[in-house]
Amino acid sequence: MLSEKNRRVLKTGHPVRVLIVEDSRDDADLMIRHLRKGGFKPKSHRVESAAGLISAIRKDRWDIVLCDHNMPGFDSVEALDILNDSDLNIPFLLISDALPEDIASTLLENGAKATLSKQEMGALVPAVVKELQQSISKKGEHNGKEKTKSGSNTSSISLFEAKKVPEELTNTIGKAKNGDVSSTNGHSGNGSYNHQKNPVKNILIVEDEMIQSILLEKLIKSLGYKVVGKVTTGAEAIEMALKLKPDVITMDISLQDDIDGIMATKSIQDKSMIPVIYISGNSDQYNYKRAETTNFIDFIPKPVNRESLAKSFSKAENITFDKSS
Repeated sequence: MLSEKNRRVLKTGHPVRVLIVEDSRDDADLMIRHLRKGGFKPKSHRVESAAGLISAIRKDRWDIVLCDHNMPGFDSVEALDILNDSDLNIPFLLISDALPEDIASTLLENGAKATLSKQEMGALVPAVVKELQQSISKKGEHNGKEKTKSGSNTSSISLFEAKKVPEELTNTIGKAKNGDVSSTNGHSGNGSYNHQKNPVKNILIVEDEMIQSILLEKLIKSLGYKVVGKVTTGAEAIEMALKLKPDVITMDISLQDDIDGIMATKSIQDKSMIPVIYISGNSDQYNYKRAETTNFIDFIPKPVNRESLAKSFSKAENITFDKSS
């Protein structure tokens, strides 16, 4: 059973990208209905062949794979082999009835996370929550090890790979490390800075991924701040930012609708100069350049950690925007 705590977390509906390997449309629809009932907002795609699976994992990003065993000319063992060969590390759950014990053992030995019965679909949501939480945790650990190996610190912009950073951005990073965050890291763009101390208290989270949203909320609360809202689309971000007037917005770039985080920030700051901290997996030079057309406090590549978030909020408290602009 899903814990009451996780039910409360999921009750507003959190997005999850689900790739379903299943030849029965009705069974796939049943999985989606259970996920929705459990509090998810699934974005799903169904495939039933090796070619379809390969195409899907090449074209899009998935949080979890739900796979039947027997399909015409294709089975779960081959599906898992394809996934393992991709090196994407997407959690793989088998959902099938009357699965031979030797097949189940083979799948689990090769990396499947769990085997579930179609007759007991109530176990699906807890299994998905568990695997997504573990997946994000592993990504965070991997990120920490990579930063330790490279000798980089945990302060936002410096997490960009050096080979991807142009000369002018390198100069910006140097200024940021020396405390000159009002030069380029402040991005004068559409608004002005006020160097008076700003008591940051209320935070709006704009994040389209369920697990990231949950972990980010926990980090923010652990730092003593209050989360006044969580939204998953650019349109909701604009509406809630102007309604709630938070002290800071943590803004993902890739969102669920056609308005991405940078576009949403521009729309918000046209009417109210609310400080923004970008937290995104789209931490490439192109998106950083786009972000520079807005006013923002920091740009933190995912996965975010407590230290980098604390430093960003500290900057927000010392360098603020005039919200009335």
